[in-house]
Amino acid sequence: MIGNSSASNRTAAPFSSGCPENGQPSSSISRLASQASSPWAATQCRGCGKVAHHPDGVLWPRHHPGGSPGFPVVLQEVQMHADRGFHRRLAAETFRLLQQHEEVEHLQVLVLLANQGLAHGSSQPLLLQRFLQQDVTWVDLQALASKPDLDPLLALLTLPVQKEPDLAPCAQRILAPRPDLIALILPILSERFQGLSPQQIIATLQRRQGTP
Repeated sequence: MIGNSSASNRTAAPFSSGCPENGQPSSSISRLASQASSPWAATQCRGCGKVAHHPDGVLWPRHHPGGSPGFPVVLQEVQMHADRGFHRRLAAETFRLLQQHEEVEHLQVLVLLANQGLAHGSSQPLLLQRFLQQDVTWVDLQALASKPDLDPLLALLTLPVQKEPDLAPCAQRILAPRPDLIALILPILSERFQGLSPQQIIATLQRRQGTP
């Protein structure tokens, strides 16, 4: 986390740089997954649309515009494919955000990866290496998906990397305790089941649950 935070708060287990298999899911990741009902307001990067380097999304704390130790501003990136320019672009996006928004005091950089094996560049300058290792939270979605009995909000994050036969069962496990998450699940499933309307996707889930 960039800001007034200790090193212990910079990574959210189970998946951080260099150590993707250790630890247990963090409540901070659960909170980030539930952006629609959390103390954050999810937006695209305000004012970043006109520049080349802008993140996939930014979560702005509703009651702390500049962030706080418990509720930082969160810069989000989702990386599903190899990209050797990604590390440098991530650093550019992060510091561009800080340049544009002087009110930001506490910032967490969160990267959701399809898996830790994706190639994102090598031979990085020492300054960039320190940023990637100390100030970025890396979440390996495939490794996360392999863990049993995930919290519904953590399971929600794994939908983009689930194999197609496992998508509906995974969605059902999420919706059983949290039917309110359907609004977040449908856009993800629509990407995977292209050509089906939201109503058809819901009908498919109901059939597989045995619901008339």
